Amino acid sequence: MKRIALTPEIDNWAHQFQADMLYKTPHIESSIACKNLKELISEISKGWLVPLDITDKNGNLQYAQRNPTELTAYIKKIKDEYKTLLAIHPSNFIGKIREFERLIDTNEVCMIELNQIQNANGVIKPSKKKFFHELLVQAMRYDYVQSKVFPKYIRLLGIKTCVYCNSQYAVTTKSGESLYQLDHCLPKSRYPYFSTSFFNLQPCCGSCNLRKSANDMLYGNSFATIWRENNEPDIDYFSFLLKDFSLINYLLSHKKDDLEIEFTVEDDASADLNSLYRDYQEYFKIDSLYAEHKDVAEEIVWKKYVYSNAYLKSLHSAFMAWTKKYDSELSRLIMGNYMNKDEVYKRPLSKLVQDIAKQLHINFEQKDE
Repeated sequence: MKRIALTPEIDNWAHQFQADMLYKTPHIESSIACKNLKELISEISKGWLVPLDITDKNGNLQYAQRNPTELTAYIKKIKDEYKTLLAIHPSNFIGKIREFERLIDTNEVCMIELNQIQNANGVIKPSKKKFFHELLVQAMRYDYVQSKVFPKYIRLLGIKTCVYCNSQYAVTTKSGESLYQLDHCLPKSRYPYFSTSFFNLQPCCGSCNLRKSANDMLYGNSFATIWRENNEPDIDYFSFLLKDFSLINYLLSHKKDDLEIEFTVEDDASADLNSLYRDYQEYFKIDSLYAEHKDVAEEIVWKKYVYSNAYLKSLHSAFMAWTKKYDSELSRLIMGNYMNKDEVYKRPLSKLVQDIAKQLHINFEQKDE
């Protein structure tokens, strides 16, 4: 919903994360994930069965032994490039995907079903059905990353809310501990080699994670990550607005239900941006979700028309005398949310509050009478 500039500081955090996963040693083989991948190569080299689309005369599904060469080559590439994959930049995602697709097509990766060979009384039969991508994600220790490693970096980034809907927190609790929901911008079922990549992990709420599922979200020829290169323009492509006629109706009726919140894309948006906007609406149901927050919009309208300059000046003086803080913090106090656009992921609904305040020309910095 709001893209974050990929600053040198954030890039440094990505490399700290990389060091954490490598146990801060230059020897990649010392990493548990690389040891797991090496063991997986050995295991798959012994032979696995794949189901065929045919059955025998008794209706039993038939299996054939799969040549492990392409699978082991795929795993070996992950192991050899594990260090790079941990901190790979979003701008390099496409190039890396093309490299892996020379080994196995992306759309096939999530469909490869393996059945371990079991020899019973001289008869080879399948057992322990597993999917190839699940074995890779497990070997790369995604669960460990989610629960033990990445939370520190989410806190450093200041992200507390879902990056897709901004209406819910991205953190839950389990067994008394904080647990962050993470979405893979590039789904781990299709791109398992990115399953523990710093810039592919995006905090989100459970609902958005489920709705997005294994779908790709594209912006032109690249993936719609929350990151933008530091030299890219900081533009809000999507905004929340109160429909003009609904605001007029509300000012006449003072009935909350007369307000209508609209999730919009800029008028001269490109075809690529309009496509991304449609994905947001389809996957996350933004309009229907925000229709439940009319009370928040109503409170913003109240503050626009109720707070006089004299009251704001008095409040400003008292606030500054007590806290020695700045006008931006006073705005947060009055609006009940963060008003700096760079802090949009610190509290739910901050994007809504900021956009409507901007639409109504609300500015709670010190004013002269």
